[in-house]
Amino acid sequence: MNNFAEFLQLPAIAVICELNPPHFGHKRLFENARKRLFEATGVENAPIICVMSGNFVQRGEPAVFPKLPRAAAAIKMGADLVVQLPTASALSSAEDFALGAAALVHALGAEYLAFGSESGDLGAMTAAADALDAPECGGLIRSALKSGQSYPRALTYAAESLSPGAERILSAPNDMLGAEYIRALRRLCAGTLPLVLLRTAGVSSKALREELRSGGAARASLPPETREFFGGAQPIFAENLEMAMLSRLRDADEARFFAATGGGDGVAQRAVRAVR
Repeated sequence: MNNFAEFLQLPAIAVICELNPPHFGHKRLFENARKRLFEATGVENAPIICVMSGNFVQRGEPAVFPKLPRAAAAIKMGADLVVQLPTASALSSAEDFALGAAALVHALGAEYLAFGSESGDLGAMTAAADALDAPECGGLIRSALKSGQSYPRALTYAAESLSPGAERILSAPNDMLGAEYIRALRRLCAGTLPLVLLRTAGVSSKALREELRSGGAARASLPPETREFFGGAQPIFAENLEMAMLSRLRDADEARFFAATGGGDGVAQRAVRAVR
């Protein structure tokens, strides 16, 4: 972009990702997003907005590299603007993660929200979203919980009962997030359109994190133009912060746990017992 005013006038596509760490798959994701945006709008070089988790990611762990070099890598790989997803959303459940991300994308005025998917089946994800939003879904979930099923299993059971095939979508993490993005955009009454990008086989962020954990040369899997941002930086893992986190948790009383999201239904009391 030559200037920010020009940027604001063009149709934009938002891509939500954690880049933990960045790899060639992310580069392909940006390339495919730009291609799909051109196909939809006929506008060349329309901007890509990357909505990225900060120093903590959805698994509740620290990102293996800090947010600023990851953001710089995103720009090198094709993004035009990187916006941080607030930590409260980044650390939430899939439903709240998607709602926080979709709200940010909507506020930025992006015409499209692109996301990777195992199936590439937008119709199936929309059907799963319809099932989760159906009035009967809550009752089916409560019934399954009373029978002893876990909440994720109860949710999947309810959706599958209402829309055969939903279990396949909700069992794949990126497909499930896709269904939640669709639900979130509906709740926000956003004009932003979901755009699904099929994930292809190749190196994964999880495999790279495990290689970094074992001391392997995972940096060789980073796109060459992004390696300069990581240099000799040491990766960060949850175990590096265990003592600090445990100290902070032990210093908190039950009221602090209860006030946290998801602290009800006895969770706060169990957390207090666990950390002590």
